[in-house]
Amino acid sequence: MYLQLSKYSFHTLLFSLFFIPSVLFAQDKDLAKADEYLKKAVTLTGTEKNELLKKAIELYTKVGKTKEEMYTTIGDALVDARDYNGATTYYTRGGTAVKKQGQIRIAEEYMENASEDAKNESKLIKKALDAYVKGGASKDGYKTVGDYYSAKGPEYDSLAFSYYEQGQVTEKLTEIGDNYYSKGPEYYAKAAEAYEKTGSPEGTKKAGDIYWGLGEKDVAFYEKAYTAYDKGHHMDGIKKYADRLFEMGQEDAANAQYNKIADYYVSTKNSGGLDKLASAAFDGGNYQLASMYYEKMADTKNMEKAQSYDALYKFDFAGAIDHFTKAEDMAMANAIKANLKTLETLPQIYNDLEEIKKTEPFVGMDSNAVLGKKVPNAQDQANFNAYYKSVQGTIADNVYKVSAAYQKLTDPTLKKVVKLKFQRFNAFKTILNPDTFVKKKEKAALKLEDVIL
Repeated sequence: MYLQLSKYSFHTLLFSLFFIPSVLFAQDKDLAKADEYLKKAVTLTGTEKNELLKKAIELYTKVGKTKEEMYTTIGDALVDARDYNGATTYYTRGGTAVKKQGQIRIAEEYMENASEDAKNESKLIKKALDAYVKGGASKDGYKTVGDYYSAKGPEYDSLAFSYYEQGQVTEKLTEIGDNYYSKGPEYYAKAAEAYEKTGSPEGTKKAGDIYWGLGEKDVAFYEKAYTAYDKGHHMDGIKKYADRLFEMGQEDAANAQYNKIADYYVSTKNSGGLDKLASAAFDGGNYQLASMYYEKMADTKNMEKAQSYDALYKFDFAGAIDHFTKAEDMAMANAIKANLKTLETLPQIYNDLEEIKKTEPFVGMDSNAVLGKKVPNAQDQANFNAYYKSVQGTIADNVYKVSAAYQKLTDPTLKKVVKLKFQRFNAFKTILNPDTFVKKKEKAALKLEDVIL
């Protein structure tokens, strides 16, 4: 038994020493041949190429390469030869994982090509993004493209931000925003642009607040602030914007924004927010808006009250008396009747001032490199000043007439409504005492800026 075992072991040893190395040698030879076929194939086209690739596949299979290994090798070789369509075909044969990784490899190649080919840069970047998406790495793709443009310099920031935004690469946009903001006021607008692109609640709020602050130097930033607030559904910011429109006399535009806020509160079932808006609108003299809010809240009593005051605010005295009577507020109905003669002198004055305001010349804004902000166009400003100089006396006379009528009113609520109505014109804030509506500046002492509406 011992001799037989020794004989068997001896034969096994001989097999190992001579047969296995010969097999390995043959495999190495086949692998080298396959690599040779592949190397030559990528330089060819058409049938010759396909025949050599077929031979390479046969040998790779023979030496035991897995499907994933074999098609990754072929795909990589085709990528190196810039045959991206062919590479895609073979990566796909390797299965889902190989296909995805292969597409990322192709995307990286497109990005490298883009950096070397300015003429076709945008086209190659688009192809790169398509490949990243197919590879299941869209966020990485947008980040890569964003980084590519960001590295080209500040003049490409907007383009970089756009790609970061599309890929929702919020962390990168936040980082850029922080860096710009740390550089000081000169870079605040850039910081806000980056923050807004994050689309996040924090980023859009921060962007809106920065833009709003910049609006003090350039009113165009108020629009940018609104856009950021709206994007992030920041109702406080939108209300701030709407309040500004209302103060400027753009009541319809303001109400459109107030309605947007109300609809948002209704959709989110925020009755407390809606009630707060209604109260603020009523106290601010926007009775029409308050009425709409109360209607949305199904608060009939306060809705009718707001409608009564809205009629009074619009100088519809007969309608106001009717509304207050129906609302069983006889005190107000009787107050209007008792002061009707004085009240009826006001509508024509208001209409005259409104017409003057509507026909004032437009003043455009020009950039001033020295001051670092926009300033009124010189010619436009001259036309504007000349216009107000020509109507200065008319405006002053009308302001004084309203003041006299105000003093004659015997009801404090009527006084409040009249004051709210006319204080929409700036001249009433400069010529009269804002609390008592008593004349504080004589006509002879008035300056041009005092009568601007």
